[in-house]
Amino acid sequence: MTPEKIRAAIGIYQERLARLDIVPQKHPHDKLLESNWAGLQHLLAMQEDMRQFLDEGHIEKTFRRLGFTQGGLWFARMYTIGEMADHNRPDQPEERSKSSCATSEA
Repeated sequence: MTPEKIRAAIGIYQERLARLDIVPQKHPHDKLLESNWAGLQHLLAMQEDMRQFLDEGHIEKTFRRLGFTQGGLWFARMYTIGEMADHNRPDQPEERSKSSCATSEA
């Protein structure tokens, strides 16, 4: 998954959450959520963090947060696992071959 594709997925999630009038708000890491809404606010706040991590070259950190975001959105019944898998898939045939090469080399 390229940084551009990650940014595209982030954009999809930011747009969907913003349409619900969710305001980004980080939640304390040592407290349980008081509501599902608070969880969605935290997920939205994470999207900007992920953009910053990408800009700084922290790909693994970004992937962990992307996975966390997608798990939260699935649990919130906003996307199916299949839909989010499509968000992760390369768009171009040449991008697909790069991804499969990177995977087979790892």
